[in-house]
Amino acid sequence: MPDLARKIRRYIRRYNNAPKPIRWSYRLTPLAAGGGGRDNEPPRLKPDVVRTKEIFTMNPKPYLAISGFIFFLVGLLHFLRLIYRWPAQVGTWPVPTWVSYFGLVVAWGLCAWAYRLHRR
Repeated sequence: MPDLARKIRRYIRRYNNAPKPIRWSYRLTPLAAGGGGRDNEPPRLKPDVVRTKEIFTMNPKPYLAISGFIFFLVGLLHFLRLIYRWPAQVGTWPVPTWVSYFGLVVAWGLCAWAYRLHRR
């Protein structure tokens, strides 16, 4: 199957900017030019075997929507911690509120970035 591998590599190189699924199929061909083995038989065909190879690329839209939503929720939790002054503690260390300011900006920044990329 080196010809199939060459076709796939050529397809990937040529259509890398706009990936689309491909389907390769092999047609039925006569086994021999002289017939099916007996003198008066017509040429036989190979069994109906179709080999396909499909290449799919990941669609980033669902990933961006889910990750943007998760970052929104994390930022919302930081925001609620700042409003209601919820205490937070990691092990024995009490987490100061300035960490939530930083977490709010970072989480909502990543949420906005994911939303912007999702809209493209």
